Amino acid sequence: MFEEWNHFGEYLKTLRVKRDLKTNEISARLNISQNQYARIENGEINIAENMLPSLAKLLKIHYKELLRVYVYYFAFDQIKNDVFIVPILNSAIQRAGYNTRDNHP
Repeated sequence: MFEEWNHFGEYLKTLRVKRDLKTNEISARLNISQNQYARIENGEINIAENMLPSLAKLLKIHYKELLRVYVYYFAFDQIKNDVFIVPILNSAIQRAGYNTRDNHP
């Protein structure tokens, strides 16, 4: 499930490390500073949605998959302090049969 990462940046870092890419390679391709990309991976700032297609190519993951995880974390950030919504969201994901471990390269 998505709980294995605390934020979208951790998910990106997992993919980057798996692909043996360096932060400076990603940041150069996205035309942002290495510091800015590190802040994204650390969950300090969010990545701009318009960077996702390029990032998906770099990380060798389907754009729709990356967007799905991005949207989940964006929504989660909006509701994370609501103790009633989070279990409902996680339950809906489980009922849909979605498991991130099975659905990303």
